[in-house]
Amino acid sequence: MRPPRLDFSRRSFLRALGVGGLAGLAGCTDSLPRRDPPATPYPEEVPTLPDDAGYTYTQANGNPHVERLGDITDATVVDIDLPGTPVWIAGTSIDFGASAIRSQWAVVLQNGRVHAFYITDEGVESAELGPDRIDGPPAVSSDAPRLLTHPDSSPYTNPLPYLGQLVTVGTDGALTFQPAPGEYDMVHTQDFDLPRRTFEVDAPPDARIVAGFDTVYVFADATDEYDHGALGDSLEGGSVVAIHTSDEWSVSRFSPPDGAVFEATTPIITWFDRDAAQIVTTASDAETGARVVAIDTETGEVRSGPPLGTGFRWRHTLAVDSFGPNGEQEIAAVRTPHVGGVAEFYRPTDDALELVATDDGGYRSHVLGSRNLDGGLSGYFAGEDQTVLAVPTRDRTELAFLRRVEGGIQRHTTIPIGGELTTNLAGASEDGTIAAGSEGRVRFWIG
Repeated sequence: MRPPRLDFSRRSFLRALGVGGLAGLAGCTDSLPRRDPPATPYPEEVPTLPDDAGYTYTQANGNPHVERLGDITDATVVDIDLPGTPVWIAGTSIDFGASAIRSQWAVVLQNGRVHAFYITDEGVESAELGPDRIDGPPAVSSDAPRLLTHPDSSPYTNPLPYLGQLVTVGTDGALTFQPAPGEYDMVHTQDFDLPRRTFEVDAPPDARIVAGFDTVYVFADATDEYDHGALGDSLEGGSVVAIHTSDEWSVSRFSPPDGAVFEATTPIITWFDRDAAQIVTTASDAETGARVVAIDTETGEVRSGPPLGTGFRWRHTLAVDSFGPNGEQEIAAVRTPHVGGVAEFYRPTDDALELVATDDGGYRSHVLGSRNLDGGLSGYFAGEDQTVLAVPTRDRTELAFLRRVEGGIQRHTTIPIGGELTTNLAGASEDGTIAAGSEGRVRFWIG
């Protein structure tokens, strides 16, 4: 269990940093308070690597939901200067060290350097996470001051801790499970030679692994049949592979609609109105284009939203949450984020995904050609029971917070990022802090 969250005082925060009356706080990595890495409880108390971690897509199930923030307009804004352009951010609530530390964060620069921070009861402090350089998106451990890495991992994805094992997509497209004792130093992996269980699934090099209960999911059967190239390369998923760890390691494969591929990197695992897990993602083909789909993992049934109507135009599936005006489960997406960016919300019916709300557009949740698809967050950003969607505006200098209302979509508020967004939108789910990066800085919103 993570330490209980302590009461946060904005006044004491400002007094501690020697400033007052400011809407935003600023600092640089050299001037921040620095805290020695907390003592970790392993090996005596942590026999295996915990499943909790922080990802650029926030949660292990691929759904970027953030808990307990409250109204975003009441958040304390803290800017930290960086010696370069940030490209990835991930954070997680922690289960170690002093209770004053609420979450730890990794910010990866364009050159691969990692800058780390703690969110504490007094603000933001500089931290040390190892290793200090990585090739791709970070996965931040919740049980120690470290990133989760593996020497055989593809440089375009991150490992996933799962049931005491580290799951990786290799450079050869294989999915590997390897036991990872809690005391194992994941920073120095040259002796990482514990027994492995490998599945030859031919995953795309940027496929991100997600999990739901006793099953791990990843896009597989990489194909270049749909050569759109909007997401960083010409390879897309020809299937989703599910590895069921509680059923003698059985394997299931789920296919997109005929003639389509999965044009995404991270599937979202959810349940909606059914007992079986649902795989939510984008399926695309050259004739009718992209559509949002939900696949029933028990029956294989595919429920689909309307296609765009033309090929080589993308639909960005972002999040699943209780977006509906009365708390109904809905899927949030952005239609053609590269050429208009229209917000959409879908609601599952018995045999389809019904498009129930759109707006006039103006959102750019993805940059054409980028492998960074983590361009949205869901959470209680309006301070009410209903969740809302956070998504970048067209010029990517602001975040718009969109709330579903009867008959449409309402913008709750828009807040500045501090520059043009260069990273994913990141959240530490239980802590409630969110973050975004722009040229030479990272901005935290602390609730």
